Amino acid sequence: RVVDPDDAVAVMRAAGLTPLEPYSGSLESWRSRCENCGNEVHPRYNSVAQRGTGCKYCAAHGFKPALASVLYLMEISDPAALKVGITNFDSTGDRIGQHETHGWELVEIWDFVSGEQAQIIEKRVLAWWRQDLQAPAALEEWQLPQGGYTETASLELVGLQETIEFIDE
Repeated sequence: RVVDPDDAVAVMRAAGLTPLEPYSGSLESWRSRCENCGNEVHPRYNSVAQRGTGCKYCAAHGFKPALASVLYLMEISDPAALKVGITNFDSTGDRIGQHETHGWELVEIWDFVSGEQAQIIEKRVLAWWRQDLQAPAALEEWQLPQGGYTETASLELVGLQETIEFIDE
């Protein structure tokens, strides 16, 4: 469905966002400023239209980049895989515990003052796995009902100790 650019701007403003560039499509990131916290964000129009919000800093749920957080590395034996992830210290849902109830074991955890720092490291690990090591996601969505299947890699293609050392660097 084609969205009128003026209607799209109205939806963004109703969600407390001021677009900082012209509308370019419902699935494109749209550089905007949150009127509540003043941060620049890049939500997609379709997400804002569905949720009525688009600021990752002000969201009442999910990962908060402005808060202290951890990056974690987990392992599962069947199938032999690693999972990298991030969560906030004060998260209302125990993300690591959710994975543990599905057979994952915590290998290592790294503390960060800012969630943005943890996000950067997580993205670097995933880029290293996908691009340098040519390791696709080891699991499919149905195999991780708690979410996060895209942050997995097979232990046949990536090494546990090498991943720890990569993160430590």
